[in-house]
Amino acid sequence: MRALALVVVLLPVLCGAAPRLVRVPGGVSSLVVDGQGTFAYLANDTNLEVLDLAARSAIRTYVLASANRVDAIDEERGEVLLHADQSATILDLATGSLHEVISGFPPSDLRDATFAGGRVYLAAAAESAVLSLLPDGTGRRGIDPFPFDFEFRHASPCALAASGDGSTLLFGTVASADLYRVVDVVRTSDDTIIGTIPVGFSACRLFFRDATSAIAVGQPEGARSPSVALLDLANSSVPAVIRVPRSHGFAAAAYLASRSLLFFLHSGQDFTRSSDKPPRLPAGDSVRLVAFDLTRQRVRKRWSLRRRVGVGLDLAVTPDGSTLLIASSKGVYLQPLKLR
Repeated sequence: MRALALVVVLLPVLCGAAPRLVRVPGGVSSLVVDGQGTFAYLANDTNLEVLDLAARSAIRTYVLASANRVDAIDEERGEVLLHADQSATILDLATGSLHEVISGFPPSDLRDATFAGGRVYLAAAAESAVLSLLPDGTGRRGIDPFPFDFEFRHASPCALAASGDGSTLLFGTVASADLYRVVDVVRTSDDTIIGTIPVGFSACRLFFRDATSAIAVGQPEGARSPSVALLDLANSSVPAVIRVPRSHGFAAAAYLASRSLLFFLHSGQDFTRSSDKPPRLPAGDSVRLVAFDLTRQRVRKRWSLRRRVGVGLDLAVTPDGSTLLIASSKGVYLQPLKLR
């Protein structure tokens, strides 16, 4: 166990106080926050750090093997799900032991992972399907959104989201044609697709609003800013889509359900996207943040860190809306929020 050095970075922002940098050796490439907003789990290529958000310090460090992205926490079981391009792993927080759920995938194949309904779900690009397994790796099933397209595989899953009770799973697809740019709704009790919602863009960020509605976020082909689709999970018609203006270079998003706010991390500039990997901010770009009010369908706040902070690919917000967490090659920035 080791403590992390805390550095206060005095940067003018439009909400709350200045962001604070908690330095993490090796930086932070992905992060998740627990359901109470007590701990954040920060991953990089070698370690998983558990950060006490109140104390702003690490309380434990776990050495990782092949996994380098943290995806989800099972708080009842005390387990954390992680994945790399070619494998998925579960970490037991009590013992520090790691066990591999599945491996042997092609490079850059696994794009997302989550827990739901007592199972592990993986978005596998080469298989053009979502894989469902028990945590011990047995009971493997495939969820194929387009089972009748035998000659060509037009789409592959890029993002997953599980409902709070684990009964429903959503996944979005990357595709070359609008026909396949959809969000699928899965009943986890038998891994059956019970709904398909066309959104018209590759929805690679998904968030549940409540048990019957969700949000899909992506950047339509040819567009410079992200769009948000408001999904009614019981209705497969084309949803309302909102464009978020002046948010070029979109890289990450986080959702605060209690205030119906979406947060966007972007650079303000266009950059090249890859279907195999998440977007990355260009080196040296300023880091910009947007708070978007879904109820009023307008931007609430814009602000910038105004320096080269080496921001990575991930963003999270505590459930009470008090803190926004921004992954960085230096560590994690903690941005206090004062939402009116």
